[in-house]
Amino acid sequence: MTLFNAHGDTNAIVSSSKHSRVWGREEPAFLFQPGSIMDGCFGFSCSDLTIKLRDGPHVPQLPQHGGHQ
Repeated sequence: MTLFNAHGDTNAIVSSSKHSRVWGREEPAFLFQPGSIMDGCFGFSCSDLTIKLRDGPHVPQLPQHGGHQ
């Protein structure tokens, strides 16, 4: 089974943001391995998204520019 294959890409998670019509820097790291179990927590607020993995690196806070409340 292939995961994260929306447009033919595999092993790709793109986390970026767009501000004033300009795309920000993408995070290149791929944090998951085929067949592994992901144990973590996703935190959402009005200003950002935070992802914490129990046995892995901490993904930085990603800004939320959509203005959703």
